[in-house]
Amino acid sequence: LDAKELLAVALDALKRDAAPLAAALAARESKRPKKRRRKAQKPMDLTKYEARDVALWIAYDGGAYRGFAAQEKAEVDVDTVERQLFQALEKTCLVSGRDACAYSRCGRTDKGVSAAGQVVGLRLRSVARRGTAFEPATHPGDALANTERRDAETD
Repeated sequence: LDAKELLAVALDALKRDAAPLAAALAARESKRPKKRRRKAQKPMDLTKYEARDVALWIAYDGGAYRGFAAQEKAEVDVDTVERQLFQALEKTCLVSGRDACAYSRCGRTDKGVSAAGQVVGLRLRSVARRGTAFEPATHPGDALANTERRDAETD
């Protein structure tokens, strides 16, 4: 047999050996439960929530970014730390956009520069709904102390 015929024989043997494996995989896939389709998420209405002014103190490795400040006038989307920050804030429904959150930054960096204490100020959505009383979270120890004080007062 020449090389071409040997290759054809080897290919036939591989196909023959692979057929049972392909059938087993197909059977396994048919038994696997179908993935459910996720319902389309309703957009969150941020006007139903209170907002609070927050200062974020952030650190980042700038090696993968073209500086801190978003480059608004660039013809293509330039990947900056600020752009990533706002994508995360919008995805988590903490802001509706950069213009609506009274955003300010205290500095900027060049391409590839990292920072350990960059501060940005902005207005974020709060947990409190508009028109309801907001009770700030307390430390678990504070709640225990208040309970003990109330118990002592009733004795």
